[in-house]
Amino acid sequence: MSSNLTKKDLSENDLLNALTNEINLNKKRIDDQKYEAKFDFGKCLICNDDATGKHFGVSSCEGCKGFFRRSAEKHVYFKCRNNTQNCQIYPKERKKCKLCRWNACIRAGMSIHGVRVGRIPNSMKKIKLKTTDTICSITKQQSPIKKVSFNLSKLDCSIDKLKIKISNTFINEKYMKNSNKIIVLSLLRDKTFQIYRDHTQEFDKQEKNALKLIENGYKPINYTYSKIFIDKLIEKDMIFLENHASSMLQIVKELPGFQRVSDVDINQMINCNFFSVLTLRTIKLFLNGDYYFMLDENIQFSKDIYTIIAGKKITNKFFDYTFSLKDFSLTDQELALLIPFFLTTFSTGLVETELIRELNEYYSRTLHYEFCLNNRSHNFLENLIKVLSLTPKINIMFKDVEINNLEWNNNFGC
Repeated sequence: MSSNLTKKDLSENDLLNALTNEINLNKKRIDDQKYEAKFDFGKCLICNDDATGKHFGVSSCEGCKGFFRRSAEKHVYFKCRNNTQNCQIYPKERKKCKLCRWNACIRAGMSIHGVRVGRIPNSMKKIKLKTTDTICSITKQQSPIKKVSFNLSKLDCSIDKLKIKISNTFINEKYMKNSNKIIVLSLLRDKTFQIYRDHTQEFDKQEKNALKLIENGYKPINYTYSKIFIDKLIEKDMIFLENHASSMLQIVKELPGFQRVSDVDINQMINCNFFSVLTLRTIKLFLNGDYYFMLDENIQFSKDIYTIIAGKKITNKFFDYTFSLKDFSLTDQELALLIPFFLTTFSTGLVETELIRELNEYYSRTLHYEFCLNNRSHNFLENLIKVLSLTPKINIMFKDVEINNLEWNNNFGC
């Protein structure tokens, strides 16, 4: 390694090494799982033919595997045969439009880093940088999201600065290099999603049960709010919040790049984003205008319960915010990336501000990349930013909540 490498080069190399090691471990787990499944790879994620294995990181057929490899090697540019860039890719029709087939490969997650270590052909190694640039250019061409500044006049003055801050994260490129961009973005995307799923799976069963209850016409139980019941409610809620604090600490510690952040700044990040991250973890339990999280087998943490704990005004604002966010139908990948985005955007009083700005650029770019893959429109992004601008207010609101003289502010407020 050259001695004149800059600090930026070193940090990026460290990040790449850590992420590459993690993806290798993930690939090993995937390989173990596929043997257990007796080589049942399901359908090709590109053309829906029978998949023959995990090729370039994606379950795909031999035809699409070969197509992706040849296209990456030749570094070619395609045109849509119908000029719609929306052709359907079927097993018998997949050869007719190469551009739409290539885009389907990218959307499915195919990439050079998906090749298992030790089996990367030399030809693929030589064209890796070319391929990543091609993917970047195609993503930018196809993306309906433009790098523009947004009109702030529709928002009240109290959140103008926040909206500028959020929108600027999508146009800043101080740390990231074009040569490694797609590799870094893909690895960050995959690892962040894995962490998110690890810390949200506990709510899957509750979501499934809630949907069944709603389908069967369930109505929330009318509890008798005696002092004994409220004391029990508060006790269980505090246990849940303590568990969330533990999960949130694990999430922050596991996110790539955050290992460099000091304990002081990590603690401040958790304090400033405690309730917004909790919302992202449990957002699927907000259904039909209510909240279906179960504190235990008998107590549903409904909107009425929320009102008892936080008051009507705060509860209404919080539910309006959460259901506004839910209306965007964000994917799990997008929700996962919002966590590091929140941590590096909305945290105040941090010491290592330059490091946090660097992490913010990486995760903001990864979030933007995910939006591009999902064909999110410019209007979608602009409206989402308006809702996200309210996020710090949600955390501040809960700071002022006092429960039974417990030191809520000291434990969970920013």
